[in-house]
Formats: sequence, structure tokens, C-alpha cells
Amino acid sequence: MLKRDAIIFDCDEVLLGWIAGFLEYHNEMYHTKVVGVSNYVFNRDLGISAGVFQKRIDTFNTNWKFGALKPIDTAIESIKLLTTEHPEIAKIIVTRCGISDGTQQLRLLNLFNTFGITFTNVIFLRPDESKYSSLAKLKRSYNILRFIVTGK
Repeated sequence: MLKRDAIIFDCDEVLLGWIAGFLEYHNEMYHTKVVGVSNYVFNRDLGISAGVFQKRIDTFNTNWKFGALKPIDTAIESIKLLTTEHPEIAKIIVTRCGISDGTQQLRLLNLFNTFGITFTNVIFLRPDESKYSSLAKLKRSYNILRFIVTGK
């Protein structure tokens, strides 16, 4: 069986700026002034415990601002170029943003409003699922050309 070529994308910090969006939300909601964070473990920068941090992430990921994240620089142009020059390549997103219907709908709307109808599939992972295990499953159906992922 001939497999379709595919490129797999992580969503946050590859396509959409989750960290910047969360910090903007957090600074506004909790009157903090944290800027310039570039990794996902910044609860100490916010002066809160890991448990409180996770609760605030969960709250943010159901807020309308989660559905209005800005694209990473050059993401729109890169996806448009890939889609125009190689429409035969499947473009699949793997994301671990949450499994609630509301969070998933916000993510899908954000992707559609930012990139249009571009992606073949968006796969939502449970918090305990690895992006690399999903890659192994995708390899059964696709010839994976690239897996573009952040360290989250």
C-alpha cells in the first residue's frame, strides 16, 4: 500500500503563540507583569505553585483568548507556501491543549481563522499521551517527511 506523504506539526510555539497568549491573559487577570518567558515551566516566574499554575492553564485553555492566539512569525507564510507548492502532502497537527469539547472547538476555530482550511487533520492528545507515540501511530498510515515539534 502506497502511503501519503505527511508533515506533522506541533501546534503551540510552532504555529500558534501559546506562551505569549497565556502570559497576556495571566498578566491581565492576575495583575502580574511577567514577560520574555520562552519555556513552558514558568510558574516560578509567576510566583505560584505548579498546582495553581496547572489550574490557571486549564482555565485559560477554555477562555476565548485561547481561541485567538496569534501565529508564530512566518507560520502563515510557511503553511501557505507548503500548501501551494505541495498540496498532495498531508498537513497534520498534533496538540495536547486539552480534551474538553470547548477547548478543542477554540483550537479549531483559532486554526481556521488563522490558516484557513489547510490541515488534513488535527489530533487532540490526552495530557498523558506523548506526541511521539502519536507519531508512531501516524507512521502506519503516512510516510512522515517531517515532525516539527517544540520541547513541551
